[in-house]
Amino acid sequence: MRFKLPLGGRLTFYSDGIVEARNAKGELFGFERSRQISMDPVASIVERAKAFGQQDDITVIAITRDAADVREAAQAQSIAIPVRALAN
Repeated sequence: MRFKLPLGGRLTFYSDGIVEARNAKGELFGFERSRQISMDPVASIVERAKAFGQQDDITVIAITRDAADVREAAQAQSIAIPVRALAN
């Protein structure tokens, strides 16, 4: 899939640990609540899921496109991240 992330745009990725958080009544945190907080700071998203009742693993990653100096953009290079580095 290809898409353009506009300047100032943000992608938020989170594991099922957010969506599947359950409160004391057994209610799921769910997709709608997750969507509503997806632009919050990452730490806030994690804390909201924990406060709701999540006790399982949680992963949240946010990527925001910021403005880059034209010279920096011309010199930008791709970097490869080994899969084992992501596992830590």
